Formats: sequence, structure tokens, C-alpha cells
Amino acid sequence: MPNWISRRRWLVLVLGSTVVGACAGSSAGTGSKLAPAMVVERFLRAANSNDLDTMARLFGTRAGPIAQRESQKDADDWMFALASVLRHTDYQILNEQIVPGRRQEATQLVVRLVSGEGRYDLPFTLVQSSKSGWLIENVPVDLLTNRRGR
Repeated sequence: MPNWISRRRWLVLVLGSTVVGACAGSSAGTGSKLAPAMVVERFLRAANSNDLDTMARLFGTRAGPIAQRESQKDADDWMFALASVLRHTDYQILNEQIVPGRRQEATQLVVRLVSGEGRYDLPFTLVQSSKSGWLIENVPVDLLTNRRGR
């Protein structure tokens, strides 16, 4: 997303293009370039509202979301910890880049999180699951916790 597009405008553009695509007979499926950004948007919204179920459906590996692979308690504990660290007042997707050696299955979105404590650029790694579409595989929260602890 270019820097001049606000998060709300981006969402309107994404939703508008999805509607146009659906009307034209195509869909924004797992191969869509917009899909990773939409997953990050939903995940961050869920993190801010402690919607642990949604977070657990959007976080996982090629084998699928952790909601299907872990106990509910383990998934809840993991997602609650992530939500606590990822709480933010705003965010912006700065760019998308390849994941060397995994270009066919993964992508990385650099997301700037804004919180009362500052701005943090985090590379979210997303992987394409065979059955669940794009999932967030890794968020290096140590980049947040190390800076906040200083």
C-alpha cells in the first residue's frame, strides 16, 4: 500500500475491488495479491478486540491454522500473548516482499504499527495453506518487546 493511502481508504479500495471482481465472475481467492493484506487487516483488528478465535483461524503454517492443530487453551494462550503485544492505535502496510527460497508459498508484508509508545515496523510472514488460504506464520514480536523494554 503506498504511503499516501490511509488505512480506511485502503480498506475501501480492497472491498471495492473484491466486489468488482465478484461481479465480473472472478473472486479474490488464495492467489489474490490482496489476500495477504486482508488477512493482516483482520488479524490486527482481532488483536485489538481480543478476538482470539479469529486470530487462531488466521495464524498458522502450511499445515493449517493453529485453531485446528492446537488445543483451544494453547491457541488462546498463544493468541492472547500476541494480542497483548500487537495492540495498536493505527497501522500501515508499507510494502510487500518475497521470502527467498519460499517465493511460491510465502510472502512478507512490512507493517508499521503505531501505539502510544511509538512506531514499529514489523515483517509479517504469511504462508499459503492448502486448505485455509493465506495464514500469518510469523510476527517477530521481539522487535516490539525489546524496544519497549528499554
